[in-house]
Amino acid sequence: MSEENEDTPTAPARAGRDENTVQYQWDGDATPSTAVVEAVAATTGREPEALPPLYESVDAEAIDDLFSDPDGTVRLSFEYAGVTVTLHADGVIKVSPP
Repeated sequence: MSEENEDTPTAPARAGRDENTVQYQWDGDATPSTAVVEAVAATTGREPEALPPLYESVDAEAIDDLFSDPDGTVRLSFEYAGVTVTLHADGVIKVSPP
């Protein structure tokens, strides 16, 4: 949600106590579900097209609806492509080992 980035997550940044957790920020025109796939691809070193369809793990449309205009308390965690993904209302996506 800031105007600094457009459509792509920021470069990975180590976050929290777990040295294996990578944090991304999405903004611009990218949907939250697209940002999840991009963040997981960047974290795992795979192309987005090489990942399994997001809908096999979670309802992508529900993610987009929930995070398109979230209140400050929304947070969602789920397993996808061998990692744990946590989305926060402020646009942060954390990708960490399951």
